[in-house]
Amino acid sequence: MENIAKVVTESVSTVTLWDLIKSSDAITWAVLFTLLTLSIIAWTIFVYKFFKFKTEHQSIDTTLRKIEHAHSLEELINIKQELIPSLSKNFISEYLSNARYYIEANKAKGLTGITSSQHEALLTTADQVIDTSVHSFQSTNPFFATTVAISPLLGLFGTVWGLIHAFMGISQQQSADIAAVAPGIAEALITTLAGLLVAMPALVMLNYINHQSTSIERKLVYMLDRIDRVIQTHFIRS
Repeated sequence: MENIAKVVTESVSTVTLWDLIKSSDAITWAVLFTLLTLSIIAWTIFVYKFFKFKTEHQSIDTTLRKIEHAHSLEELINIKQELIPSLSKNFISEYLSNARYYIEANKAKGLTGITSSQHEALLTTADQVIDTSVHSFQSTNPFFATTVAISPLLGLFGTVWGLIHAFMGISQQQSADIAAVAPGIAEALITTLAGLLVAMPALVMLNYINHQSTSIERKLVYMLDRIDRVIQTHFIRS
């Protein structure tokens, strides 16, 4: 009895993971290839987003430090000109361009500053720019959400398909010996493992992107508040 157990253990242990994959049928290969493709795309997007977020955070933090003590429109314009091309520079440029447009338009009419209604329009436009910026960061969220949802299901589909073939093999061999059953079941479970290995990192990536997007949104709102204080102090009139 001990000799039989030893032979069975040795025969099972000699089967590697790659051997199980190679012996899989076309359906299992299709499932694994789909999961691999989803994983490659997810990691590629995540690496790009990671460095993008890092760059934008550094740029916004630098901009916030510079505008912390700005007290005039000229100072804000000089700060904008010093910035490298980035989200924060585009945001400040958009806001100041609109503000200067209202100031110049009123000046041509013999008026000074910006009216309350124009100020409201200015803030509305700035909020739209923030929303658009955040949306651009989260544009890949549907892909990550789909990957998180579908990967375990693809893995489960591959497992069920593999188990059907495993039990068909048992029926053909008319034996339920562990040495005959184990490779087929292990082959079936590979797709479940692959599905989880794709879904779990994708979920972490999705949460990371949402967190970083929210963080950038908060910083842009704070930046808007700092810039708007200067405009309100010097240019807003009733």
